[in-house]
Amino acid sequence: MIDSKHVGTIDGFDINAVLVPDTDTSTDDYDCYTPKQVAAFNRHEWSFVGTIVTASKAGILGCASLWGSEHGFYVVTDEDDNEIRTEWVSPLDGDGDDFINGYGPGLIDEAIAIAQAKLKELAE
Repeated sequence: MIDSKHVGTIDGFDINAVLVPDTDTSTDDYDCYTPKQVAAFNRHEWSFVGTIVTASKAGILGCASLWGSEHGFYVVTDEDDNEIRTEWVSPLDGDGDDFINGYGPGLIDEAIAIAQAKLKELAE
């Protein structure tokens, strides 16, 4: 685990998010990174991570995840690959469920739905 965030309680479920290294994703997988961004990636200034969102209640756990997010000191460049600035980026940034570039609420809903299905299955 790289970092974690307690999101809060939603519909009676305790919601948490954790970042884990994503060693399967590379800048070679996308055509959106500039040479300076790739160089910073190769210097390990930033990396790709997966975000795992969990919903737990009474020991029952549901989870959902999103992979391939940037994490670390990210180089922001213009269209000519001139460095504008370096900024810290993390999928956990944001208040409440507003994180992972807007994907937080969907992942929370998915994790809760999985946990609810497990609870329903146990009740039957």
